[in-house]
Amino acid sequence: MKTTFNIDVDEVKRYAGFKGAHDNKLDLLVERAISEVLSTIKPRAIHKILSVTTDGETVNAGGLVMKSRDLSALFKDKQSTVLLCTTLGYEIDKSISEYSLTEPAYAICLDGAATAAIEAYTDEVQKEIIGDGEISGRFSAGYGDLDISYQSDIIKLLNATKLIGVSVSSSYLLTPMKSVTAFADVPCKSCADCKLKYCIARK
Repeated sequence: MKTTFNIDVDEVKRYAGFKGAHDNKLDLLVERAISEVLSTIKPRAIHKILSVTTDGETVNAGGLVMKSRDLSALFKDKQSTVLLCTTLGYEIDKSISEYSLTEPAYAICLDGAATAAIEAYTDEVQKEIIGDGEISGRFSAGYGDLDISYQSDIIKLLNATKLIGVSVSSSYLLTPMKSVTAFADVPCKSCADCKLKYCIARK
């Protein structure tokens, strides 16, 4: 899926832990990080449209049965959902790791830029899948009461390891690091009303 996207400077600072900071040296590091991310990443994506049923306690999405009241509530009136996986590739992981040993401050900015990039890329992929209109929310394993262990089943269902090179570790972390799996068409309220304290998109 061919997609173009921009990396927002303020988002990079937010993910890097420098939200609202204004400093010439920091700004130069962020600009450099954005440039390196855009020249290094190899974004890829895959998705499936799945039928959905729910009983209030569990969700069956294309044969994947998950125990989650939160996801069940989101899918209450749905008959289908989009499950996607996106990644920036291993190259940016390698760069972040190398710079963490030689330029730690820059590595933090580079990691923030890569995180902003995967979120922006996933937004664009979601737009292409769903079509015109406002992007709905995303819900991933590890959000709310949906156990992170479902990452393994999601990767298998999408055949993501073979098709786009995304795998899952024994601790259920995705590799490459800058990868996302999500149900990509769920209602998303404002951050103020959201119960997901650890959502990566929280402003």
